[in-house]
Amino acid sequence: MEVTWRFLTNVQHTYDREKKLVEKYDVSSTGTGGGGGEYPLQDGFGWTNGVTLKMLDLICPQEKPCDSVPSTRPASLSATPTKTPSAATQ
Repeated sequence: MEVTWRFLTNVQHTYDREKKLVEKYDVSSTGTGGGGGEYPLQDGFGWTNGVTLKMLDLICPQEKPCDSVPSTRPASLSATPTKTPSAATQ
C-alpha cells in the first residue's frame, strides 16, 4: 500500500501545482513527474489516469471518504489524496 500512497500523493501534488495529470510519476520523491524514456513527459495518459482512478477506488471507495481510512496510509506521507475524477479524466 505504501507505493499506492506514494503514487497517489505525487498525482495529487502534481495536480495541485500544475492543474494537470502527467504520464509518469516518480514514487521515490514527492510531487514530481517521472522522466526518461523515448520522448518528453506527456500531459495526461490513458493508462496512468485509469490506474489512478482504480487505486483511488481501492483505498477510498465512493461510499467511504479517504479520511476514514488513515490506517492504510504510511505515517511518512502527510497528504491525503482526494478523489478528483474530473482531473483524472482530463
